[in-house]
Amino acid sequence: MTKVKITKSDLMKIIQEEVSAVLGEKEEPRGDFIFPPDHFPINTIGRARNALARASQYDEAPSWYEGSLDSLVKTVQRKVKEKYPSIDTTDASAEPGKQ
Repeated sequence: MTKVKITKSDLMKIIQEEVSAVLGEKEEPRGDFIFPPDHFPINTIGRARNALARASQYDEAPSWYEGSLDSLVKTVQRKVKEKYPSIDTTDASAEPGKQ
């Protein structure tokens, strides 16, 4: 088993996220998107997980995105990890075109 060091503030944030998810607390307004105005909402932990899954399913960059597919997927992964450190992201989730 691998030991992971975690700060007290990160631990408290993780606990709060998980308690909120379990209790089904009221969702935040749907205004937190990785790519405004309405692409990849991450206002809940479930939507953040879904954003990771959806981003890695693209075969090419969507028409609304001006960068490469690789940069889109890595941006989604980075933003989700920033907002929800308890979500484990893998190298595989950073690879575009995964089904």
